[in-house]
Amino acid sequence: PQVVSAKTGKTVDMAALAGSEASLKTGAAQLIAGTDEETIALTRSLISMLPGNNLEDVPFNFDAEDDVNRELADLNAIDAVADMRDVIARIADNGSYIELSGEYAPEIVTVLARVGASTVGFVATQPEKDEGRLTVNGCKKAARFISFCDSFSIPVVSLVDTMGASVAEANQGELMRSVAGLMYAAAETTSA
Repeated sequence: PQVVSAKTGKTVDMAALAGSEASLKTGAAQLIAGTDEETIALTRSLISMLPGNNLEDVPFNFDAEDDVNRELADLNAIDAVADMRDVIARIADNGSYIELSGEYAPEIVTVLARVGASTVGFVATQPEKDEGRLTVNGCKKAARFISFCDSFSIPVVSLVDTMGASVAEANQGELMRSVAGLMYAAAETTSA
């Protein structure tokens, strides 16, 4: 903090520089919890969705099973979805999911959930954030999540409602490289 404060001329403390909230916003942390009990519960929930290693099958949880024939027809009647988390909650068993990197690149939503009692990953563009336009950080976030899911043979469901790539990005070359990286991660996956 002293180096950053000296360099910028602004007072910066450790929490603002590398605390849990700062780490979540920069993508260095995936999740945070307020108490030890919340942390343990969140960790148990997350671990229950992952196999023990990349050679095991994705866990099947009979307790999480929900009727996979639930009605989603009314989603077709909606002209515009404001928040993709609402759509994911309607698809996921019991409306339950764990969002990873929620504060980082909020134009992309990355979620682990169960559908038919099996773990799946969801990658969705978020129309309420700049009409779901792809950004450098959003593409990197989605590509990293897709690669993570693929390493554990977790299928990925994509939900896309976007106006394309962001033209406001300062460096279009970096944006195009990030979009290409996202396309490569999606094309390379073996479990989608």
